[in-house]
Amino acid sequence: MSIEIRRALSRKEMSHFIKFPYNLYKNHPYWVPPLLIEQKDLVDVKRNPFYKHSEAEFYLAYKNGQIVGRIAAILNHNHNKFHGENIGFFGFFECINDKDVSAKLFETVENWAKQKGLDEIRGPVNPSTNDSCGILIEGFDKPPCVMMPYNYEYYSELCENYGFEKARDLYSYYISQEMLTPKIMQRLERGVELVLKRRNATIRPVNLKNFDEEVKKVKEVYNNAWSKNWGFVPLTDDEINHIAKGLKQIVVPEIALFAEVDGKPIGFSLSIPDINQALKGLNGRLLPFGIFKLMKNMKKITMIRVLIMGLIQEYRLSGIDAAFYYYTIKNGIEKGYSEAELGWVLEDNEPMKRVAENIGSIPYKKLSHIFKKIKVKKTMPLPKVEKIWMNGKFVNWDDAKIHVLSHVIHYGTSWFEGIRCYDTPKGSAVFRLDEHMKRLYDSVKIYRAEIPYTIEELTQAVIETIKVNKLKQCYIRPIVFRGYYELGVNPMNCPIDVVIAVWEWGEYLGKEAIEKGVDVRVSSWRRPAPDTLPMMAKVGANYMNSQLIKMEALVDGYAEGIALDYNGFVSEGSGENIFIVKDDVIYTPLISTGILPGITRISVIQISKDLGYEVKETLIPREMLYIADEIFFTGTATEITPVRSVDRIKIGCGVPGKITRSIQNIFYDIVKNGNDPYGWLTWVK
Repeated sequence: MSIEIRRALSRKEMSHFIKFPYNLYKNHPYWVPPLLIEQKDLVDVKRNPFYKHSEAEFYLAYKNGQIVGRIAAILNHNHNKFHGENIGFFGFFECINDKDVSAKLFETVENWAKQKGLDEIRGPVNPSTNDSCGILIEGFDKPPCVMMPYNYEYYSELCENYGFEKARDLYSYYISQEMLTPKIMQRLERGVELVLKRRNATIRPVNLKNFDEEVKKVKEVYNNAWSKNWGFVPLTDDEINHIAKGLKQIVVPEIALFAEVDGKPIGFSLSIPDINQALKGLNGRLLPFGIFKLMKNMKKITMIRVLIMGLIQEYRLSGIDAAFYYYTIKNGIEKGYSEAELGWVLEDNEPMKRVAENIGSIPYKKLSHIFKKIKVKKTMPLPKVEKIWMNGKFVNWDDAKIHVLSHVIHYGTSWFEGIRCYDTPKGSAVFRLDEHMKRLYDSVKIYRAEIPYTIEELTQAVIETIKVNKLKQCYIRPIVFRGYYELGVNPMNCPIDVVIAVWEWGEYLGKEAIEKGVDVRVSSWRRPAPDTLPMMAKVGANYMNSQLIKMEALVDGYAEGIALDYNGFVSEGSGENIFIVKDDVIYTPLISTGILPGITRISVIQISKDLGYEVKETLIPREMLYIADEIFFTGTATEITPVRSVDRIKIGCGVPGKITRSIQNIFYDIVKNGNDPYGWLTWVK
């Protein structure tokens, strides 16, 4: 059964996104359901101030109609600006134990990152390192402390299977009242007194009666104290205020501490009660009776978490961090807390690890933060060859240049073809070269231009360009354009330049697409009306419309988009013709629906008829896409690529159908094996 990834856009879909973990971990002995209201806040792009400087898209994975995973693609602009990086993040990752599902989720984020031009993916962050982050690697036999992650043991394997590797390890430490012997406390007390006296420093609790002023002091410390930590991102004023508002209800002043010198804050430590101990049994809900249970359970909390602890740069190695630990422990015990989790602590933060270990705490959980995929699979640049044919001469690849004021750059006046040369057992052969060249000349003629070479001359130039570059298989791009002379809407005084380039190129939508099919959407962009632009011409300007269709599809998690024509009938893909099979009849849109009369299209029509199928060129309403038995794209780049779903509606059984396969078999026997009963191949000799 195919796996579908859908972007969560509606309120209902976002509700499914938020609630998925509650089903995934249902009845799990250690996972603690967080408050739903807090989870909603983390993904609320309108209200959470994080999204004022960052962006995110949220996705759900479906299998057999059931939600089986979720993930977010996150671009933290403040992170990239502060660190001088160009990376994206994934977050809110939850998934069943299925590497195919997780791979689809990660692939969706990677494609999103590719469209953004990013270099690397890290995660998980939910949605940043200032929130819960990392994947639990050790310590699965204990419930998570407040704002710490918990996940199934197989999560790290899912990440590694996709190619992620460790970026950093995070540790948390545990200490209990039983572990703190009088000797340890006395030693700590003496050491703290000496440090504070030497530094003329004091430790005091937060004053909740003057909360807003205290928050301002936290701002002074935070962005200085943590600025050199790996993964740190400065918090904006809005973010700090937002976090402070959320924590105010659970802050215990005696364990929320400032370090000051001469009344000036030089450090801050915040520990909070482990509210997770009080959340068990609420299933994330405060209403109607959860709030009363929460209030009752809050009195039974025994653990605190040391959430943050830091000193401004000039005091970082002063020993005052030990004073924070001492007073947190001492005051925490007096408030009735008997145990604490310290962390997280970065694996290379040796001073903080040393202090934690010196007070007797032990490492007891390990989170791998954060997995990273070092290189996003970006679209590869064109592989260079030696020569390009340019206006009758071969020039070196790097020398094939035009002037920046050429007419084509400003007004889109170019005409081109996409042609393939295949390596067959009988030798290299170009598929339907004559028909492609004829269409090129027709396209130019429509725009009142004339190519300064005969069809025969350009056809031979194509063959020579393949041979001079010693390619057995390649993509061929003949292009004609208005060159440099004058600028203006009237192009007729500008010269006509002609270029032929060849390079190695694989499957346009990927090898898997040809075997298994692709997921597509109906685009919100339509093909132009016939009295606006001549769509029968393969002209560069027309492909601005195609770019909008393609980008929209990719950003929304689809491989391709299907455009409707100006009347709302099915037209074509961004760069492909389309065929629909229903009850063993093959349908394809009329030329009048704004399609390019594809060379592969007319070939498929011929093959289909010879296989005994009825082919109808007709108007196709959008809804016919959803009830089709089979759908496939055709084109030089896409060849014959099946479609397995449209707008998340499965086509047929969700796999390439028998008619699609039979046409593919004939087509690939011609172009791959050289068995050409139609005379469509031009041999490179």
